[in-house]
Amino acid sequence: MPRGFLVTAIDIGSSRIKGVVGEINDEKIEIRAFATIKSRGVENGEIKDAIALKDSIENLLVELETQEPQQPDSYFCVTFSTLSTSLKISNTEEHFNERRIIDDDVVIELLERFSSNESEKAENSSLQSDEMDANEGIKKERESFSPLLNEYKVLHVMPKRYIIDGVKSVSNPIDMEASTLGIEASLITVDKSQLDALRKLLEDTNIIDPIFYSPTFTASETLLSVEEKERGTVCLNMGYSFTDFIVYFNGVPIYMDTVSLGMKNVIRDIAQVLETSFEEAERLLVQHGLASHDLVKEDIKIPYIMLDGKTQSEVSLKKLSLIIYARIREILSNVRREIRRAEATLTQQGGAGIPGGIVLIGGGAKLNGIVETTIEIFKLPVRVGKIEKLKDVELMDEAHVCEDPLYIPSIGSISLFYSEEMELELENPRKRKSEGFFKKLWELFKKLV
Repeated sequence: MPRGFLVTAIDIGSSRIKGVVGEINDEKIEIRAFATIKSRGVENGEIKDAIALKDSIENLLVELETQEPQQPDSYFCVTFSTLSTSLKISNTEEHFNERRIIDDDVVIELLERFSSNESEKAENSSLQSDEMDANEGIKKERESFSPLLNEYKVLHVMPKRYIIDGVKSVSNPIDMEASTLGIEASLITVDKSQLDALRKLLEDTNIIDPIFYSPTFTASETLLSVEEKERGTVCLNMGYSFTDFIVYFNGVPIYMDTVSLGMKNVIRDIAQVLETSFEEAERLLVQHGLASHDLVKEDIKIPYIMLDGKTQSEVSLKKLSLIIYARIREILSNVRREIRRAEATLTQQGGAGIPGGIVLIGGGAKLNGIVETTIEIFKLPVRVGKIEKLKDVELMDEAHVCEDPLYIPSIGSISLFYSEEMELELENPRKRKSEGFFKKLWELFKKLV
């Protein structure tokens, strides 16, 4: 593998845009630069002002370049928080004229179907494959994957199980004999029109052919151990505009959902109750905020500027913490109701509860007392996500960026890029080859079963 590749991961949120530059060198990832700036032009996960957002991204790139001058020559990964991200369970199946031994090529070809984005391309591919298969004496019948072809872009494919002859469920079908092979997979998708708009905007900032990931997925893949993914664990992203979560069981995501309340609602409550500006309320939250009023040991007075920008007032720490606690409790209670639905799905698949507990990421995870209140609501083990190590690669992070919940999706993107792109040993990792990608996906999956 070429030495010294730089990968820039950009995480676009409604409040902040985060960036991390990592150098991939042999089996090491070294964090070379990191920055976060105020996001403009994005509201509730949607682009509202393309010019303002482009300006914000360019400012981030300038900041990263001051730390790492070679940053413009890097490869780019982009994660973005949007309400259109969702998890879908889909199936595809392949029938043969006669029983045959299943090999890697058959599995990879099936996995490739899930990533189809254009109906015409999928149709042409189907015709070509049928022509080739006819020469081999194998007839294939394809199950349509049309609901995702035009409206959504598939970002991630995670095979859940393989079905032999329509009845036998297995974790690894290789070397088994079958007349029919089916795959059930979890797909993380995003609205295609939103993705196309973002791609065009990034091209205007000279970010060409970026690889797009889901921030909550990359964070989960990086933070959760194999055991946590197997037994049942929730990764909860406490974002600015909304709160989203992903539930793992049997090694793959089985449920993903969003609550349309986030940290901006906490800030708005502070501003309204204390009659101050949104900016001053955000300062109070960041500098003095407590998500649990039980942690107030000394009820000190905190000064702040009122809405007119001149009059100074003060609020007790206890009152401030009660304002924050009330809204945080509401957000987490709403998430708890949604997770009950996930628990029902988990139970159907043989699980029991969420034994792995909750792992917190996002800006809200930095709030003092958030762990205590989350435990109060969920009655489960809770921890704030910190990257202690990466799978199959050494992480060099002198600035301890991996300990900040804000940067976890970005570091996760670099790690995912390493496993899915760099190890393909392509001449140009930017030019992802579908066959190579799904071959790598299958190889990684086989290591886990």
